[in-house]
Amino acid sequence: MTGSRTLTVRREASPATLRSAVVRFVWAVLLGVAGVLGLAGAAAADPGDGPFDVAVSPDGLFAYVANRGSDTVSRIALLNNSVTARIPVGEWPAAVAIAPDGSFALVANAGSGTVSRIRTSDNKVVATIALGDLGDWSFSSAPKALAISPTGSVAYVAYGYKVVPIRLADNAVLPGFSSPHHYPVSIAFAPSGSFAYVGLSGDSAPVDGELIRVRTSDNSIQAVVPLANPAARLTFAPNGTRAFMTAYPDHISAEVRDIDLATNTVSAPIAGWQGSPLAISPDGTFGYLAQKDTNLVQVVRMSDRKVLGTVTVGKWPEAVAFGPTGAFALVPNYGSDSVTRLDLPGQPTAAKATVGKTTAKVTFTAPSVPAGNPPITNYMYSFDAGKTWVTRSPASAATTIDLASLTTGKTYSL
Repeated sequence: MTGSRTLTVRREASPATLRSAVVRFVWAVLLGVAGVLGLAGAAAADPGDGPFDVAVSPDGLFAYVANRGSDTVSRIALLNNSVTARIPVGEWPAAVAIAPDGSFALVANAGSGTVSRIRTSDNKVVATIALGDLGDWSFSSAPKALAISPTGSVAYVAYGYKVVPIRLADNAVLPGFSSPHHYPVSIAFAPSGSFAYVGLSGDSAPVDGELIRVRTSDNSIQAVVPLANPAARLTFAPNGTRAFMTAYPDHISAEVRDIDLATNTVSAPIAGWQGSPLAISPDGTFGYLAQKDTNLVQVVRMSDRKVLGTVTVGKWPEAVAFGPTGAFALVPNYGSDSVTRLDLPGQPTAAKATVGKTTAKVTFTAPSVPAGNPPITNYMYSFDAGKTWVTRSPASAATTIDLASLTTGKTYSL
């Protein structure tokens, strides 16, 4: 979460050297764990549901959680973190997405080869869309990934060895596109909606996966990129300038790679980043990576790719979804039948600066921390609008930052 505050400060000096210094503060604060939302109890899913995926509504008021173990979708009211509905869908719901206008949600049912359409105003399943007969069923080829276009007009569903488009005006299943050797496991539309990436997995020599780029105007494949490791999940930066792909080189620990949107090439793994999927905050400043093998969420900074730390969540975190402002995120924990909510602290307030000859002492009131969160232990600051950051050393929760080697009369953004 970021915010800004502009201060004008003046130091006393001789008339010949009297200067004003303007200090603008751009605050950056990290997350804590606000609480764990258990899915067991009255009006909630039964224990053992296995929450597998989550989507947050555009207004941030509710979320849908796909429970693979009970063939249901739970609705969470985010004002009080309560489970308010359990919606029966198809077998093994594995993916859920909410339309850009929040009016409906789609659920990919891996066990029944269907997509359920839920009307969000009353939580009713208003359509069950059959995708066709797969013949020899396997979970690898079942529908377990879907995405809705930014316009809300079409959805792509991974099914068998192809991607099936659904026209959402009438729920019509359109002709799909496919790879002859690999099955799709992840789909992401570019924020512009003009193209999408599809990650594919498989065991067909000489490669174990592919990345394909699809032009959405006619669903045509524009590029095919061989991958040495099976693809896992795809994520676009909110501004559409970058995309990222996770992959499992050893089927245990996930790595993260950049995708060059101009050439569709995939980079070497980003050092230190581990987990899948990657969720990026709406302002593009930081990301969360779910680490299934350690029951952690890794926090990474997008500007310099630095790993900022980890947060303990439930067992086997399967997904991460941000709220619309980035103030919170939800993590479904498949192994502990729960959803963890991660909340950011509030903004620092009452900032003041006392300027010396070449120094400044910045004081502020500590931000509020949501109930149940661990306390803030340190602060970072930046002079270049968040491109690079300085972490105070030694770490301290003190609400004073001492700056040195400043130039009189210069404007600093902190």
